[in-house]
Amino acid sequence: MPLLAAACGLVAGTTLALLAGQTSPLAAAAIMAGLVVAGAVMLFPELGLLLTAFVIPLERVGRLTDDNAVQTLSLMRFVGMLALGAFLLHALLKKWQLRFGGPILLYGAYFAFGVLTVLFTSDREGGMRTAGQVAGNLAFLFLVVNIVRSWRLAKLGAITWLAASVLAGTWTIYNWHFSGGDRIVGEQHIGSTSKRFKATMDDDSKWDKLEGAVQRAQGTTSHPAVHGINMVVTLPFWVYLFRVARSPWARGAAAASLAICLYNIFLTNTRAAILLAAVVLALTALRRLVEITPGRLVAGLLLATAGLYFVPEDVWTRVLDLSRYFSGQNTGTFGLRLQFWDAALEGASRNPWLGHGMGNQTIVPALVEGASPTRISAHNEYLNMLLEVGIIGWVLMFGTVFLLVRSSFRAAWLFRTLPGHEEQYWFMVASQIALISALLYGVQVDVFHFPLKPWWFVAGLAVAL
Repeated sequence: MPLLAAACGLVAGTTLALLAGQTSPLAAAAIMAGLVVAGAVMLFPELGLLLTAFVIPLERVGRLTDDNAVQTLSLMRFVGMLALGAFLLHALLKKWQLRFGGPILLYGAYFAFGVLTVLFTSDREGGMRTAGQVAGNLAFLFLVVNIVRSWRLAKLGAITWLAASVLAGTWTIYNWHFSGGDRIVGEQHIGSTSKRFKATMDDDSKWDKLEGAVQRAQGTTSHPAVHGINMVVTLPFWVYLFRVARSPWARGAAAASLAICLYNIFLTNTRAAILLAAVVLALTALRRLVEITPGRLVAGLLLATAGLYFVPEDVWTRVLDLSRYFSGQNTGTFGLRLQFWDAALEGASRNPWLGHGMGNQTIVPALVEGASPTRISAHNEYLNMLLEVGIIGWVLMFGTVFLLVRSSFRAAWLFRTLPGHEEQYWFMVASQIALISALLYGVQVDVFHFPLKPWWFVAGLAVAL
């Protein structure tokens, strides 16, 4: 070990000396800090998990390449691979037994099958991009399942992710209300790293039949729909923390964080996300994650009514104006989405077993009359998966999802039967609601094609516990 430490110091010192003459002091300081962090992670792999959890919400902000790049580089990927490398090194030296299990093996089979479909796809670039994303999910799931070997680390990792989500949500609120007219304008800037620090976009989609553009918060992610589901997944955990908190200030912090995430969901101006948030909160009550007393019910209704006063006008225009739904003004997106679904079914029927290739987004627009985009998904994860990888890939993918969700129920049952594990039980109830929320979201958008790291993190914790 002393020899290893000396070698690392020699290499790092030489590297820093070489870089000192070629880089600015700020860049040199950043490199030095990165080396210190990397060294700490190599010594303590659990720290790597916490760092990975912290950068989960920083999707677009931490990305080094644009979303449309074939090979994307991001802070999440670097930190995750560093954490995985540190864990594997410790596992080798300490002879730890690696955990695989059904979900990892089945998702690995889905990845292998998906890569094979890329060989005959008509959208090779989309296939390579999606295959890289699936590989990242697989590595992330493997890391969480293997490195989390105690309840303390699982809870600390979850709190780290939640704290980062609140920070991202707070920054989004500030950007919406106080950044003036400097917004991300139009579709051309979605996923662009040049606009990474702009959390609000102007949506001028003609599908909604609106006069002019409306503002939608995309936060630290690449799209409002992604920011919406990222915030929705946090909701049951804030309720869980409110339930298990032992002090008034801790309960107040959980309630305030819940309010920040809920407000962010409204700022996304996404109908499905707002509706799903209501469903998730209802599920927390039905599963008794929160005890509904008459006083709490009245207080909740009063706060919700008062909160509507702060909802921006753009959200009323696009989502909450009920007259638009009854007058037929909102049929644009709904009607087009039905056309996408019909196109996906038709495309899937032409190659039902193998599909048209992982990540293929050229089939749907080719089958929708008058569709202006040349690449677009089915806007339904279940149909989109069937279109891309056929029945075989569909079974592998959703077989994985089934095993992951089942793990949360099995863990909850185990904790419920063990004395003194009430907090762990309620954590797993929150996990169940979070995991199911993405499945509901997938009915109207291809949710598993998103950088859905919060979902995979919760799923990994469920398997590990």
